[in-house]
Amino acid sequence: MLMSAIKNGHMFWLVILGIICAAISVYYYFRVIQSMYFKDGANPGIVVSKSFRTFLVITAVLIIILGIKPGILLNLMNV
Repeated sequence: MLMSAIKNGHMFWLVILGIICAAISVYYYFRVIQSMYFKDGANPGIVVSKSFRTFLVITAVLIIILGIKPGILLNLMNV
């Protein structure tokens, strides 16, 4: 579909947007790779507050519960 959009000239802005988004994602992915392989792991320099950790745990538990029993959320949406 993307190639046909390029060939026909339709939605050229979508092609440009896709290229920009790909470039931005490459920047972030290379930062992760750089952190994994080229930086010292003894001091990562990341400080996570207790409230943020609590939020992450609650979110992870909700994702697991809704992954196992998606009917809970679907029943709430149909009310």
